[in-house]
This record gives sequence, structure tokens and C-alpha cells, in this order.
Amino acid sequence: VDPSQAPMVAARVAERVEAPARSLDTELLTELDALVVERKINPAVVTSADREGPSGRDWARLRKLMGDAAERVAARLGKQGDPVVLGDLGLAARFGLGALLQGLLDASRRDDGPAVFLVVPRFGDGVGVAVDGGAVAPLPVPMYSPAQRMDVPRAWVENRHRGEG
Repeated sequence: VDPSQAPMVAARVAERVEAPARSLDTELLTELDALVVERKINPAVVTSADREGPSGRDWARLRKLMGDAAERVAARLGKQGDPVVLGDLGLAARFGLGALLQGLLDASRRDDGPAVFLVVPRFGDGVGVAVDGGAVAPLPVPMYSPAQRMDVPRAWVENRHRGEG
């Protein structure tokens, strides 16, 4: 979707599938906070490592910690049978959490798994789907079939398909 419309699209999709729209960033930060407390990590160290970015001395440890948080998020969301609508994928891109997206895709393929809708903001027309904002490179969104991708037209977002607006 157009980045300026991503929050509205997430809300509209969530309304359509009768599920709350969630922020993947918020889900990750919630689990990160829990891990910081459980492992007795100084939050200032986490903040400093994030500020220094990929060239910092603690970046690899922060990426590991974020990977652990991502595993928890994938496990929790993958266990529920209700649809999941996720926006705000910036932290997944920043930390290269492709395993999280793959875990959600895998969970959606189980008979008892949730339908997973990722709202991916992007600029221009590309063939593949990737989340920009990664510290290293854009994060590809895994798919088993091109049919799993849908560009959301502005008319749908603005409700013009119903003759409104």
C-alpha cells in the first residue's frame, strides 16, 4: 500500500476480517521489554546499542535479543486461530527478522493457524514485496504464491467501490 495510507488500510482490513489491527513494532517491543526484565539487562545498554546501529559493538547482541523477541511474537500469534492484521513492520526490517515473517507464513498454512494479513507500505511498483527500513537491506516478505500478494487500490481505501467519496 501507499505508505501514507498504511494505517487506514490496516484498520479497514481489520474491520473487514473482524480482527483488531496490531502493530508488529508494538508486539516486538512488548516482548523485548519482557526479555530485558527476565534477563536483567540494563535498558540503557539496549538503547545505546540501537542508537549505534549496525556499526556499534553491541549490534549483534541486540539483533539476537530482537530475534528472541520475534520468536515469542511468532509463537504467540501463530497459536491463535483468529485472523491477524499486522502493520508497522519497521522493526522487523531494521533487525532483519525474516524468520518472524516466515514463521507467521508457516503458521497461516496450518489447518488451525490464523489468517495473517501484513500491511506493507511501499513506494512505486515492484514485482516482489519487501519492507524498507532495514539496517542492512530491505526485508523480503515471504510468499508461497503470487496470489498471496494484493496491491490495495486507493479507491478501496477511500470506499469509492461503494459509490462513496
